[in-house]
Amino acid sequence: MESEPLTTRDVAKWLLNAAVAMKTSQLAADTVGDYTRFDKESLAIRLGTGAIGYVVARKLEPATDAMVDKTADFIVEKRNKFRSRKNTEKKD
Repeated sequence: MESEPLTTRDVAKWLLNAAVAMKTSQLAADTVGDYTRFDKESLAIRLGTGAIGYVVARKLEPATDAMVDKTADFIVEKRNKFRSRKNTEKKD
């Protein structure tokens, strides 16, 4: 069973999803800590807000993946344009 090679684009998607999950989890923990009697450092709150962060990141995955793809395509286009311009300058 062969797996697909890991690409930079895939890693960027994973990192963006992790960032969304972490930030959402942090915001949820802060909210719980500020507006309830529970301590935001307790295990139950950390587990619950971690689950919230994960669910939000998974729901936003189509949008975040599209952002990464659009940004990567833009960078590839600019890089190719620069290389083609650089090659034509060398030929002249």
